[in-house]
Amino acid sequence: MIPYDKEIKSKADFLTFLTLYNQDLKSCPEEWANRDLPSFLDALQGWVEDMEQYYINTKQDVPLDVNWKVLYDMLMAARVYE
Repeated sequence: MIPYDKEIKSKADFLTFLTLYNQDLKSCPEEWANRDLPSFLDALQGWVEDMEQYYINTKQDVPLDVNWKVLYDMLMAARVYE
């Protein structure tokens, strides 16, 4: 299981998370509702559309400083990066 950690503050932290995230999918696929790319991307889109409510419901500050361009670049690069 992936440890829930709100303290991702660096590239290294994020890379560690991605490693654990990928390992979790491989070792516990039954725990993932969205195992294929189309359903994963649909879920990601839905969550981003509703994300403000998630933060409100969990009594957290709604992030205002998300760098959407970097997220866009990451997703676009992952299409073709080997």
